[in-house]
Order: sequence, then structure tokens, then C-alpha cells
Amino acid sequence: MVYENCKFYGPYSSKRDNRLRCVLVYPNGKKQTLSYPKYLMEVHLDKYLEEDDTIDHIDGNFLNNEITNLRVIKRKQHCYEDAVRNKDMIAICNYCGKEFIISGNKLHNRNRRDKKQSGYFCSKQCAGKYGREIQLGLIKPTITDKIVPDTYKVKSAQECDKQ
Repeated sequence: MVYENCKFYGPYSSKRDNRLRCVLVYPNGKKQTLSYPKYLMEVHLDKYLEEDDTIDHIDGNFLNNEITNLRVIKRKQHCYEDAVRNKDMIAICNYCGKEFIISGNKLHNRNRRDKKQSGYFCSKQCAGKYGREIQLGLIKPTITDKIVPDTYKVKSAQECDKQ
């Protein structure tokens, strides 16, 4: 049986992220801290999880540790499903005024700058011409509001199967 002769302490709420953890003390005195959901699943399955396995909370609430709300998935899949992505957006070129689509990942990188932003450009040529005209004093820099991206999460395989 998994953790049969171990002393169990917890669960404790982590100060860092409020997730539940527990401490196990093995008969040889070795101590191990692990996530409480992982402990619950290993006891439920009566086996140790593989190194690449992780526990996912199906409803997204990491405080809901009911066994029916937990599933074992591979770490890569878990990361993929939990990542928040930005949708592609329509922007207007600050130099030529042309409408263009800016990809969500580029939007994220461009919005990381400080509050002063000269805008979005449809091409490197427009960005270069804009910068050159500012250097020559032909135009004054304008400050453009950041585009607030629409975000989405990737659906899990289970959600895709239901549709």
C-alpha cells in the first residue's frame, strides 16, 4: 500500500500560492513535502505517479480536492491546457492608417512596454518611416493606447469530445 508506514502531517496551506501541501515522514526518517491532491490521488489509485504525471483540478478550483474533481494528466498537457493565449486582433497602422491583423503573441510582447507607446505598425517599413520622420522633426510622436487583448484557454481533450 502507498505510504502505508508513513506519518502524515497536514494538509497545510502554502503561503506562496495557498495550495494545499502535506508532509510525509517515512519509517527511515526521510521527510517529503508534496501536494495534497497528488497524495490523495496516489492513495486512491494505490500507486505512485510517474515523474511526468501531474494532478489537474477539473473545475479549475485548486481548493476542491474531491477525488471526482481530480485527474492525472501528463505535465506537458497540463501546461498546454492551463496557458492563457491572446486572440489575434485588428489594429490600425500608426503610420499609413491601414487596418491589419496583429497576432496575439505579438500583441502580448508589444504591450509589455511602458505606458508611452508610439503605436502599432503594419510593417517594419512603416515603423522605420515613422521613426525617421520623428528624428527629422517632421512629425511629433503620438501616444497610442494599448490594445487590450481578448484571451482564451485551450479546451481540454475531454471538452472537445463532448461537443
